[in-house]
Amino acid sequence: MSYPMQTLTYGLRPRLHELATPKEIFTIQVAASHYHGLQPMQRIRSVDTFTITVADNQVLVKGTNGATEVDVADGFINLYNGLQIHDYVVEKPLDLDNFRLAPKYINLYGCKLSEALVGSFVAQNLQTVKQLTIDGRCTFESDKVVKMLCSAPLLTPLEKLVINDGCGASLNCWLEAIVESQHPSMRTLYWEDATLMTLQINKNMFERLIRVSF
Repeated sequence: MSYPMQTLTYGLRPRLHELATPKEIFTIQVAASHYHGLQPMQRIRSVDTFTITVADNQVLVKGTNGATEVDVADGFINLYNGLQIHDYVVEKPLDLDNFRLAPKYINLYGCKLSEALVGSFVAQNLQTVKQLTIDGRCTFESDKVVKMLCSAPLLTPLEKLVINDGCGASLNCWLEAIVESQHPSMRTLYWEDATLMTLQINKNMFERLIRVSF
């Protein structure tokens, strides 16, 4: 339910600033920059690449600009190039409240692609991703997750999809999901380390994919 900012008294605005996440503060300050009591202004730092790794059930986060590591433990982070996720097998969504995500590339390595993890991306409403790479150590909770991922707004501008044959979801499953979600911007589909079994695809579905793409 929406709440008119003009009805929020001055005394409550600092309290709102205390309770809100960095991302929420940034959004409020952009929408109501002239309102007193919402200060200090939320600083935003830009990061080229953002890497998330799970080790011993702990989520580790690292940001880099080229070869320089950036502290992402505090403040609001603007990611503008690459998002890499390694070994994310925990059964919980990603906490992305402190980040403004606009990556061009998403690379997934050794992750369990569950509804919770994919839902974290879907909730961000990303529409900047040009390439998605899924390596062979990744697994999928179900075919539903593949369709959930392909139908997400984050893949609307997708141009290149790279999948390793061992990822746990068949090529037919991907073809069906891509055709149903319709991605006219996608021009390249790489299926790496393919076996002869990979060629046993649904020919009608493949033809529909070509028609959607061209």
